[in-house]
Amino acid sequence: MGQCGSDSLGKAIIFSALVTEWALIDLISAEAEKVRKAICMDTDAYGLAAVDNSIANVLGQVAAIECKVIEKLNIGKCLLNEEA
Repeated sequence: MGQCGSDSLGKAIIFSALVTEWALIDLISAEAEKVRKAICMDTDAYGLAAVDNSIANVLGQVAAIECKVIEKLNIGKCLLNEEA
């Protein structure tokens, strides 16, 4: 049998991971908007390279956060399974 309250903690951790995912969706959408604006502004090659580097940096950070989200989901799942 799991610790008292581990079911609630597991659900809270999973919810926290989902909230993080929603925030990442907004962040990725903002990065897509950067690309659209750069294209519409007829940006030169240097400007496009700067946008590309910026987006690559942000997406690298998103990937790192995704690893943490997966860890949180696994922890939440384990806590839920303890109550079963």
